[in-house]
Amino acid sequence: MSNPAVPQLSPAGQRLLAATRIVLEHPFFPENVGATARAMRNCGLSRLLLIDGVEPDHPNARKMAVRSEALLENAIRTTSLDEAISGASLVIGTTRMPYPGMRLLTPREAMPLVRDHAAHGEIAWVFGNEKNGLSRESLMRCHQVVRIPCVDPGASLNLSQAVMVIAYEVMTQALEMDALPVTRPLTGDRELEQLTEHLDAALTRAGFFKPHQRPRREAILRRVLSRVALDADEAAVLHGVAQKLSWLAEQNSPSQT
Repeated sequence: MSNPAVPQLSPAGQRLLAATRIVLEHPFFPENVGATARAMRNCGLSRLLLIDGVEPDHPNARKMAVRSEALLENAIRTTSLDEAISGASLVIGTTRMPYPGMRLLTPREAMPLVRDHAAHGEIAWVFGNEKNGLSRESLMRCHQVVRIPCVDPGASLNLSQAVMVIAYEVMTQALEMDALPVTRPLTGDRELEQLTEHLDAALTRAGFFKPHQRPRREAILRRVLSRVALDADEAAVLHGVAQKLSWLAEQNSPSQT
């Protein structure tokens, strides 16, 4: 007989939790790493990655983990963001700062995208360190950016508190999932990155925007493409569009006239 106090997850919900990883970039305080592990366990998440920063087996981290020490023992250490998000079809950065020209989602607004990518892909949530958060460069590398709203504009959340908010939203989404979505997103971050670069190069060659605009335009393309959860056939069509656009731009260039 099942315990009514224990949430019951569908296979789709279980898949979402298993596909979710939490990435901490250069965390300063071991206490936050331990509290992050505790928050994750409470919400059914088990994949913790640390980009440099404090060691997960620090005594103060274990002290704050409280029956979540296994997450610290199994935490993966990496030296770069690219390594930490490798294989993820959806990478979501977090920030407390409103950046001009950067569209920010609330955690709840990001959940439909998370659901779409959960069936056949992986989702990486990236958190910056306690002092500076994620750099603009790291945020531009993410497909989407989330900001947790606060009533007081001068307030800010502790790192582990921010992880708890996101982990709770992911758990809630997992509990509400009855079936896997029918869409099949790209199998990994590399495929999406290749498509972004191909489209960006074609648009640059066609004169749609100047080379100095490239980083920001690439970030916008990355956000748009991740939002529609492309499957392999759809991605192939867009690669064809980029190839045709490049060919047309070459035919119309001054050297060809």
